[in-house]
Amino acid sequence: MRKLRQIIDRFVVYGGVVVVLSAIVVQDTTRAQVVLVLLGLLLVQLGIWRIASRVLPSTRTNQRLRDEVDQFLASIRELYRLANDNQRANFDTLAEGMRGQTDGIIEAARTDLKS
Repeated sequence: MRKLRQIIDRFVVYGGVVVVLSAIVVQDTTRAQVVLVLLGLLLVQLGIWRIASRVLPSTRTNQRLRDEVDQFLASIRELYRLANDNQRANFDTLAEGMRGQTDGIIEAARTDLKS
């Protein structure tokens, strides 16, 4: 999915440049030329904003929290598997361990609190 987004981003930027250049090269009618230039500029602007979103990410970057949550999700999958297999002893052991994992998640998230 990420690779597809990169391809689309490049297509939008380069497509915008091609549209603007084709409007300059093709001089059949003034109205068509203005429409092509505006369309090209819009595509270029969309591409620029895509690049700006990479420079200024809108997502959190607390890697420790991400790792803790990923481990917790893996435990949830395992807990579900144990419940379906009717393995009560293993289920109870894992459930107890997950209570400790929640403390780890809370501590990882606490690093983002502003003092």
